[in-house]
Amino acid sequence: MKKFMVLALALVLVGCSNESDDEKDGGNQENGGNQENGGNQENGGKIQNLAMSSNLLSLTSAANQVTGASDNAEIIRVIPDTNEAVLISSKARTIAKYSYDEKDGLKREAASDAIAAKNDDDEMTSGTLLDKDTILVTHTILGKTGDKITSCEGELVALSLSEAEFGSEVARIAVGPMPDAVSISPNGKWAITADERDSAATWGKCPVESAVPSVTLVDLSEGAAKMKAVARISFAGKSEYGPREPEYVAIASDNDTVAVTLQDSNEVAIFSISEVMKQSASESGLIELNEDATKITMLPVSDEGLYTWPDGVLAIDVKGSTYFVAAGEWNDTIVTLNKAGEIVSTVIVRETEVPSSYPCMSDASSPLYSPDSLASFVRDGVTYVAASLRYAGAVIALDFTDPTKPTFAGIAKVGEKDATTCSDSASSVRPEGISATSSLIWTANEKESSVSVVKF
Repeated sequence: MKKFMVLALALVLVGCSNESDDEKDGGNQENGGNQENGGNQENGGKIQNLAMSSNLLSLTSAANQVTGASDNAEIIRVIPDTNEAVLISSKARTIAKYSYDEKDGLKREAASDAIAAKNDDDEMTSGTLLDKDTILVTHTILGKTGDKITSCEGELVALSLSEAEFGSEVARIAVGPMPDAVSISPNGKWAITADERDSAATWGKCPVESAVPSVTLVDLSEGAAKMKAVARISFAGKSEYGPREPEYVAIASDNDTVAVTLQDSNEVAIFSISEVMKQSASESGLIELNEDATKITMLPVSDEGLYTWPDGVLAIDVKGSTYFVAAGEWNDTIVTLNKAGEIVSTVIVRETEVPSSYPCMSDASSPLYSPDSLASFVRDGVTYVAASLRYAGAVIALDFTDPTKPTFAGIAKVGEKDATTCSDSASSVRPEGISATSSLIWTANEKESSVSVVKF
């Protein structure tokens, strides 16, 4: 959920930042961090074109509603077993509930100014549902002295979704700096935040040397009202390609195996909650995970020399096996890894999948479409993964019947109105957040500040 600035530093991998929409997109890595066969693991690390699925979906844009001129609609989460979803608008720090049906269309059912800001730069950066009545959201608080940022703290806040108390606070705890994502284990026992920190270098939002990128493990076994942080894992180390800053997190169906995208170093880290708890029992403060307890995988570089800058990641189960799927925001790839952290497939979204009437980025040093966030769903027994394509203003669906060979299953535009050609500004809709059921795909469109529904 980033956009990038270009810093021309010879032979140094550039960093990246959570810039606002009026800042320039970039991310060019000219000659930076050059590697041979980066991320290649037999055939899994080789980038493949998408074949056509035999389970094609007919995706149609069904509805769209603009929320506010600068709300930054960023995260959308479907409420289980309903045709309702919760939208998080990051800069407005609001949550809203929407419903959709064929007769009444898309309706805003409730809204709340969920978190009061200490300053205008505070953001609600992510969120996920604990149950139909509770959502956990990440909150970044920037401390300032004049114009200088002196601290960048993070919180995990539980908010009520009940009709009578919509948006009211249930509990609040401290996590690591600038949390960019939160995920909950399938059994509801654990939450994990990805505490990005966003680089202490001059182009980041957190130029505070003492802030350490991390992930925070939160115990939910006594419910949201009594949630507590039980461990924090440091990612202070750097790879030769850049700082390791957690961007997004996913927890497997075993309720133990965790995958974290490390955007600035173009990696995915995999570890287990049980190992973290073992280590935290004998250590206090920030934990440096034992090397044998963490698998860090470098992701492939495209033929054009673009690195992944992985963003969203999710866990899926197919035919009894668990896989992690990561969105390569900066080289249009979708990368699939097994639980051991081995790359099993890397596919790329090209012009053959995206209609020419959709916008794209014309700058050759940028991706064409920029897949950002991911959602999975099962329809007619087939597992699909849907991705938001920021620069195309669209959602794309891939068939994961065989995770070693994902195939193209469908695509649809979102948003109220958009460009129809490639340009140096690409889409004016910019979908980021995505959530799906077997009948609907929802998107939160950051630049347009809107919510969209795609139906089958």
